[in-house]
Amino acid sequence: NCCLLHKGRAIHRARQTMGRGADFLLGALVSAGFGWYLWLRAQKRLVRTLGGTYYAGMIKLKREMIEQYMQLHDATWEEVMGRMYECNMRDFVVWLHEETSTMFHQFVYVGKDFDSDMARVAADPVVRFWWTYCEPCQVPLHWTGPPPSQGGNGDPEHPGEWWS
Repeated sequence: NCCLLHKGRAIHRARQTMGRGADFLLGALVSAGFGWYLWLRAQKRLVRTLGGTYYAGMIKLKREMIEQYMQLHDATWEEVMGRMYECNMRDFVVWLHEETSTMFHQFVYVGKDFDSDMARVAADPVVRFWWTYCEPCQVPLHWTGPPPSQGGNGDPEHPGEWWS
């Protein structure tokens, strides 16, 4: 079972809405997305597209928190969505592979100064407060110390990688 969290709206699980054939299709899409993510990481570069630069990441989701996380994202705060848009983030999509409790995200960045825009997102007090609801649901691969909402920067070997 896979589901898609997209722009704050959870799309129904494929098996419930489309039947078994959709499991194969969504599995293939998630595998392709994960393959794309691995390729980006292996290349240690970003792919330029006509509409911007694609970014991707992954994180584990606590199994007992899946429903809470999905409900949270069913009503993503407009201020959070607005800040992401102001900071040149477009088409933000999160895939959840429920069998492994792994989430994959991707978005297109259309700005000119990625580090500055991401710093503006991270400095926004409303976004940071939003993160206090999201962070308890997530299990980052490389993180030590306080979470980002509390100013943490994570593992020194992987600074700032809440989502890897």
